[in-house]
Amino acid sequence: MFAQRTVYTNSDPPNVASLIAQIPEEPNEILQYTQQVLPDWILGECPQFSLDLFKFNEQWAYACVQLNIVPQKVLIVTETYLDLQNTSHTLVREVCRKLTLKGFVVVDSINFGVCVRCNHVMVSEKRFIEGGLKYLGLCQKCFPHDPRNSA
Repeated sequence: MFAQRTVYTNSDPPNVASLIAQIPEEPNEILQYTQQVLPDWILGECPQFSLDLFKFNEQWAYACVQLNIVPQKVLIVTETYLDLQNTSHTLVREVCRKLTLKGFVVVDSINFGVCVRCNHVMVSEKRFIEGGLKYLGLCQKCFPHDPRNSA
C-alpha cells in the first residue's frame, strides 16, 4: 500500500518528488506512511503537552478549531530541520506540513521529552540541564516541584 521503505538520511532521497506525491490524506494513513518512508524519525507519540506547557495545548486546540480538524497526537521526532535554511529536507518539511494540517503537532527531541509517568510532552532533559535545573523525568502534574529549588 505504501512506498518502498526509504532509509532516512540527513537530506532528501533521490525519489523525493515521488514520495511526496504518495503522501496519503487520512491522519492515521499519513502517520503510517511517515513511519514507512522515514523509519526511526518518529521517536514517540503523546496525547498532549504536560501541565507545565498548557499554552501549547491551548494553541494546538485553537489551531485545530481554525482549521476545522480534530487534534490527533503530539509526535516527538529526531529533528524537524525546519530552522535549517540551506539544507535539502523537502520530504521532512512536507510530511510535517501534512501532519500539522491533519491535527498532529510535530516537535523535536532536542527541546521536548516525555513524562515517564503520564506520557505527556514536557521540556527535554537537555533543556532542563541547560537551564541549570534538576531533571527528574516527571512533569509538574506528576511531581509538583520547583526544579529551581532542587539541586
